[in-house]
Amino acid sequence: MQHSIRFAGMCLCALGAVGGAGAAHAQNSRSSRWGAHDAATAADTGFYVGAGYVRAQINNVFGTTGYGFKIDDNAWKAIVGFRPIPPFAVEANYVDLGQQSQGLLGGSSPYEHADARAFDIFGVGLLPLGPVDIYGKAGGARWTLSGSLRDPNNTLFALNRSGTSFVWGAGIQAHWGPIGGRLEYEHFQMPYTDGARLYTAAVTFTF
Repeated sequence: MQHSIRFAGMCLCALGAVGGAGAAHAQNSRSSRWGAHDAATAADTGFYVGAGYVRAQINNVFGTTGYGFKIDDNAWKAIVGFRPIPPFAVEANYVDLGQQSQGLLGGSSPYEHADARAFDIFGVGLLPLGPVDIYGKAGGARWTLSGSLRDPNNTLFALNRSGTSFVWGAGIQAHWGPIGGRLEYEHFQMPYTDGARLYTAAVTFTF
């Protein structure tokens, strides 16, 4: 947990530094190089926040291929970012990757349980096409994976792992004034699994 707090703090400090350095440039860009300063153009740049619905999939939890235990759950994401110019943004996400419980081999006891979460920070490259952007992003994810195999009286096996992995993603978004909507896919590796795959539908608001 201490590693996660330090990682989150470093990421947020970096995000703030980039935001402070780029704010004046972003203001000038709206009214010069990137065209007239109207409601649609203003939404292209600035600080933004958002939230999204995530379908999270983490296969082969506990690292046993073919065993079949996985997290395949509805989850959520919180988003904060800064877009100093239309083709580039810096973004941080907190993602609840969901949880899963089931009886071992289809029975009711013993049972297995797993849950996961992640904090990530990206550089985002965007291709603005009017009110629509196509984008790709890459960065780092600080993740935590916990799991256990239990019978009614004992813990037979426990897994509590955390680490940092390269994460990448791609998506498409549309904006209407300060409101944006996006669909995206992300992936990163987690030991003892086949990796995390995230399918997200989110809404953002640009200040």
